[in-house]
Amino acid sequence: VVEKDRRWVEKTHQHRSITGHEKEYLMLEIEDGIGDLESAMRKHFSKELMTGDNRVWNEETQCKETVWKAPFVEETSLPEVLVVQLKRFKYNMTYDGRMEPHKLNTKVEFGNTLDMSHYVRRQMNDFDARPVAAGTHIYELQGLVVHSGQTV
Repeated sequence: VVEKDRRWVEKTHQHRSITGHEKEYLMLEIEDGIGDLESAMRKHFSKELMTGDNRVWNEETQCKETVWKAPFVEETSLPEVLVVQLKRFKYNMTYDGRMEPHKLNTKVEFGNTLDMSHYVRRQMNDFDARPVAAGTHIYELQGLVVHSGQTV
């Protein structure tokens, strides 16, 4: 769990519970080659070419178009508390056609802060979203939960 660094919280040092839209979850897939939180973030927010059935409908031309999808977090939707969940399972097909879960025991390193600024955009209009300045959306680690035991 990481808490957004907000000046008014720092100045008052008020402790309060967070509910509703003030907390959000970011689920990051962990797979081979991803050994730290930054790598998982880059993969999660990387550009993807939308082709075939994934093409996007264009109202103006009345047809589907191949486009690049560039995921980002809209600045006004950033929560005060961000929960990051690491998805540490992948599914393998068995010889009889069933999907079987396989836990990944990859070590994932992370620091005490998380700068979300690289993945945040300020929405100007429906077609324009601009990057924000680096270091403007920093979260500070507040807690860590390690699950152990039966999951599936």
